[in-house]
Parts: sequence; C-alpha cells; structure tokens
Amino acid sequence: MLPAMTLPAAVPAGQDAVASAVCAGLDAAPQPPAVRGTSWRDHRKTPARDGDAALAELQAMGSLWRNAGGVIEEGPVPPEGIVVIGARPGAHAPGLDATAAPRAAGPVTSGAGLGIVSALLSPRLIGDALQRAGVPARAVRSTSPMLAAETILVAPLHRGAMNVPAVWDAHVGRARETCPGYDPPGKSAISDAAHYVGAKAIAHVLAAVIGPPRPARQIPVPGPAGGDGKPPASLCCPACRSPFTAAAAGNTSRALSGPVTTAPGGGWCCGLWHGLRATAEDGTHFDLLRGPGGDASQNSVHFGSPEGSGPSARMVSLTDIWTRTEIAIALGGNSTSEKHLADQLLPALGPGMVLLGDRGFPSHEGLLDIRDTGAHFVMRASASWGLRRCGKPLADGTYLTKISFRGRTMKARVVEFHIDFTTRLAAGDPLLTSAGTDAVITILHDDGTGSGGTGDDSGTGDGQAAGASPACQTRTPGVKVQVSQTFTLITSLRDVAAFPAAGIAALYGDRWSIELVFSELKVTVMAAGSTCRSPKPAGACQELLAAITIQASLRLLGAHYAPRIGIPPGRISFTALRDTVIKSMNLGHGATAGLLAGALHRLHADITRHPARWTVPHRPGRHFPRYTIRKVRSRKHGDIVADTTSTHMLPLTSAPADGEAGEHPGHPRPPAAPATAQAPQRPG
Repeated sequence: MLPAMTLPAAVPAGQDAVASAVCAGLDAAPQPPAVRGTSWRDHRKTPARDGDAALAELQAMGSLWRNAGGVIEEGPVPPEGIVVIGARPGAHAPGLDATAAPRAAGPVTSGAGLGIVSALLSPRLIGDALQRAGVPARAVRSTSPMLAAETILVAPLHRGAMNVPAVWDAHVGRARETCPGYDPPGKSAISDAAHYVGAKAIAHVLAAVIGPPRPARQIPVPGPAGGDGKPPASLCCPACRSPFTAAAAGNTSRALSGPVTTAPGGGWCCGLWHGLRATAEDGTHFDLLRGPGGDASQNSVHFGSPEGSGPSARMVSLTDIWTRTEIAIALGGNSTSEKHLADQLLPALGPGMVLLGDRGFPSHEGLLDIRDTGAHFVMRASASWGLRRCGKPLADGTYLTKISFRGRTMKARVVEFHIDFTTRLAAGDPLLTSAGTDAVITILHDDGTGSGGTGDDSGTGDGQAAGASPACQTRTPGVKVQVSQTFTLITSLRDVAAFPAAGIAALYGDRWSIELVFSELKVTVMAAGSTCRSPKPAGACQELLAAITIQASLRLLGAHYAPRIGIPPGRISFTALRDTVIKSMNLGHGATAGLLAGALHRLHADITRHPARWTVPHRPGRHFPRYTIRKVRSRKHGDIVADTTSTHMLPLTSAPADGEAGEHPGHPRPPAAPATAQAPQRPG
C-alpha cells in the first residue's frame, strides 16, 4: 500500500485536476511535497507578517486624504501614532454601481462579495486598496488577501454572535456552492491572513469611501401636454428652484425641514444650511481587549488605560449633519487629547462649510486656523473664556469680540441664550439639591397632587411634539420645577440679516446628530458593550477601521434612497439597513452583477412602496441640560420628561465702556426684558 502522502487527491465529478486546484486557491503547477520537521511558514513564497510588523507599517503610514478628483494622497505622518483618514473639500463619496460585481462567479479565493454593499465596496475598490497598501495578491492556504479583507469588513456586523472562523464560514457559504473543492481554513490560517492584510489596507478602503455623498439634482421631465414639465413654485425648493420628488411634494414641510429640529423656512435646503454644509466634530472612545499581561499588555501599552479600567482608543470624527456620514476621522490612544486629534482634521475644512463644536474644542489658535481654511464655525465657549465686547451691540442684540493669537486677529460674533423647560420631579429627588455645574433649578410650586404636566399641551415647545402621549409624563406626586441653562456661542457668521441669532442657536442644537452617529457605530454595528476581539494594537485598529467603513457605507446607501421618498437621509432607519445588508451578505448577492442588480432593485422597491418601514421620527437635538439628556431621551415610566421647552435669547441693550470686560460666558447679565423665541414645532 502506498504511503498516505503519495495518494492522489480526490477530483470532484465533472472537474479536472487544474480546475480543482484553481478552486482550492492553488496554482496549476504541481506543488512541492511537504517536508517533515519543518513548518508551513518555511515554505511560503513571501515573508511572514505578524502583528508587530503590521503595527509598525500602520505607524509609518501618512495621513490619507482623497481629493476632489478621487485620488487618494498620502500626507505627512501624524504624531504619536495617530491614524488620520478623510476627504478634502470638494471630494464626494462614490455612488452606487450595480455593475461593480463580476459577471460570473469565480473561485472562492477571488472574493465572495459583500451583498448589496458591493455596489460601494466593489472588488475593484478593495483590490486597489490592497495594491496601494503593498499587499501581494496571491492565495495562501485556502485564503487570499481579497477574501481576508472582505471577512475583516464583515466581522463587525457579527460581533455579538460569532467568532472570526464562524464569520469566515458564513461569508463563504454561498460561494462554496459554485466551488465544491474549496476547504475553509483553520483558525490559525485566518489569523495569519488577517495579519497578512494588515490595518493599512483597511485604512485605504475607508479612504476610498469616506466623505459626504454627491448632492442629487432633480431634472424636470416634459409634461404629457408638451410643456416644459416644470412644477409650480409651491412644489419647488425656494433656494435652488429644483422640484421635489412625488413623495416630497405631498409634504413640503418634511422636504424643507432640517435633520432634527429645524422647521420650514429655517434655512435648510438641499442638505445645506443657508448654503453652507453643516458639520460637527466630537470625540468618543472604544473599549479594547486587555489581553495577557494585564497593564503590561500590548493594547494597554500602546493605547493607554484610564485609571481603574481597561485599554481604550479615542477617536474624533468630523461628520456631515444632514447625511450623518463621516468626512474625516482621527484615531489615537487614550492619552491623546480630543483637541489634538481635532487639529489633524483641518485639511477637511474649506469654503462653504460651517463647523459645530462643544466647549472642549475651541481655542484662540484653533479658531484662527479654522478661519484660515475658509470655513465658518459655531463653537460653544466655556466660562473660562474672558470675552471683551468691542463696539456697539448688533441689531439683534448679539455683539462682536476680538480673538487674537501671536499677531493674528479676527472678530467673532457672540450669541447668548437660555434654554428653559418645566417638568416634575419626585419629592426628595437629588436634582433638587444638586443641579449641576451650569444649570439652575427653580421650584415653581409643590402641590403634591401628581397631576403631571403644566397645563400647556400645545406641543409648540422643543421638548414635546403636538399630540405626544401623556404616558410619557410622570404621574407621581412631586415638585413642579423649571430647569434653565445658559449657552454662549462664538461664531464667524457675523451677518445679522443672513444668519439670525435664533437660527444659529437652533443649528448648534443639531450638533447632537454626531452623537447619534457614534451610537450607530458603537451600538448598531459593533454591538453595545462589546470590545475589540484582537489583543494587539494592529488588530484593534483593523477592527475599528472596518467598523467605521461599514457604518459609512450603510449611511451612503441610505443617502442614495432617501430622496426617493422625500425625507432627509438621517431619517432612514440605520437598523433596517444593517439587517438588510446582513441578509444580503448571507445570500451572496454580491457574487455576480446579476444578483447585485436584482438585490438593489428589490431594495429600491421595498423602500419606495413601504416608506414607513424604513423611516424613523425626527430626533430632538441637544436642547436640554446635559445632566438630563439621558432621562429626556429614554421616555420610560417615571423618567424626567420636559413638558415645554423654550429658547430665550439674551440681547444686549448698551455697549460697554472702553476697556470694560464683558461678562464671562455661561454667566451673562440677564436683560430687563429678555426676548423669548419659542422653538417652532418640529415637522412630523
């Protein structure tokens, strides 16, 4: 009997040996026999790539920026191992391409597709990213860089239910039906393939899709009577005069409304606020796996560990408010400040943009740097800013201040306003004694009847829409209180007529949309409470970049179909998109162009025929004191819910004397008769 190692391999029926070798990911030429006492790594044609080599490669990578022509440029290497990826002004994300998939299914090692996401993350796009990252294109041990990259991108969607080998099996399940000679690799082979691809290749994939989508323009169609087909002015956008879609024509208020709180006429049109692309920047953190070694583990050493917790990575994102898509991201360690990460995103700013930021981001140098890019800003100032009013108050009661740093000077506009809301607190609630650092609680009366509510059910405030269910309000006996908080904004929008103060205050509340983007990324994509699987920094960066890529792709998919039903892209249900994409991946819709085109057609038909299944109601912006925002959004029995919410502008009535310092932001002097601007009722 011949030795087992010399037995010929079994050939499936109807296939020759060459076809079986191709399906197995091997070359047609005979392979050298295995030698006893040697490892598989000694026989591979390319040098091994481990986690340390992938991390060194990632740290040596410069910042990746895609220009307006779609070309990805590699900039200077960021300090402290920061990963910076973004789109420059004028660069747009790629559109959907139903022909991106191959015409016929090939071997499994050539890729199994990513379902309907293959219309964005096409095999050509992933192949170009692998080539730019310097990953050799060859199959090794039933794996290939293309197949490994696809599995890395799919893995965040299965974080809570599967390990990586199970994700690999599920990803190639349908593709194996056309290639029966393929054997799934083992756990060690999958780990080797992930190290072989590295995090740099996934970074290049993200650089190819990051950015806002290209704005859609409606073209009028000739009418049946031979006319020009132009609809009446009431069904056209008042700024660009482009007609609404059929769904939007029936509800112009929703077509004109902003992403969360802005009413018709509030300045939003075609995804722009007064002709400016509204963006927001903020930071978040990701919990990482500690791994062996405790505080001396690789993740703890590279990223840093907060006191009393495990290692974590920190990210600052620049997000488009209208579409909720990332424009640029900076990823670093826990010891890196968010302000330092935000400074790396300045190349993404340019003329025609307005940047919103919270109190931790503005500085004299930073605001001047934003001004030099040509972009505008609306930033909240903390109480530590000593703003001096220069000149007389403006027509709307706002005033100008001077910002200087090392010889550079500019004038900025200061907008001050109160946010007040009334609610009921249970007797003995800790909020009655500790209101927070910058909020004031005023007890109106304590009747103890537990009637709940203030008697104003009009719903015109910003805290409750008309017709809201009374079940959202607490019915327990308590104290009726009014909570007030003061906001001070610094902005470069100095034109009082073009940019009213009340509109700027409402725009700043829409900055909360970036928190919803972080929620989609960390809860809907990565599963709430989960950590990255890899105990090594390169693997953790790879997983985070893959999750950001999937989140951006899903939002681009929603932005493509939102105009078809006449709603802002932010109202497309992200959870519905995720579930549809997972099902499409499991069915192998991205394997061929025919399957991909059919899946996109069914998705389009489902969204347009049943829009209620794909839309979510308007979400309130950040128009509540921070310490109550969680309670206000939860809407559970017994929670703190605002009855009415109003915005009170704080106009100035007289100019200060020369050399007189203005009040600190956060503690302005209330005027004798403050102007009250009730927030308009939200559409929907």
